[in-house]
Amino acid sequence: MPKINKVLAGALCALALLGAGCSAGTKGVDQSSPEAVTTAFMNAIKNHDKASAQALAQPGSDMAQHFDEGWADISRNKLTGFTIKKVDGNTVNVETAISIDGESRTRTNGVQVIQKDGKWWVVDL
Repeated sequence: MPKINKVLAGALCALALLGAGCSAGTKGVDQSSPEAVTTAFMNAIKNHDKASAQALAQPGSDMAQHFDEGWADISRNKLTGFTIKKVDGNTVNVETAISIDGESRTRTNGVQVIQKDGKWWVVDL
């Protein structure tokens, strides 16, 4: 019987640590508006900070579940700058400047965001 209690206690500790690790990723990050979360997300991409970008993906979303695959696509190009142009509902239109093989290109992307429990999250790029 004591062996089972130790196993259960260990499993509960592991779950608590996992939960703490997941929520700690956005500590101190401004998620108060669509613009704020998009700015934080784009800065993470610009700085090649996968962990910070991933922490801003809405937990359970398709983007969060397939983040590694998406990150491979994102990181192929170098984001050199961005400007938030307009918020239209749950879409934040962002003008991005990227460098592909030394050539600069500019385009506008729609970043999909959602508000849940008082915080804004990225759900699609």
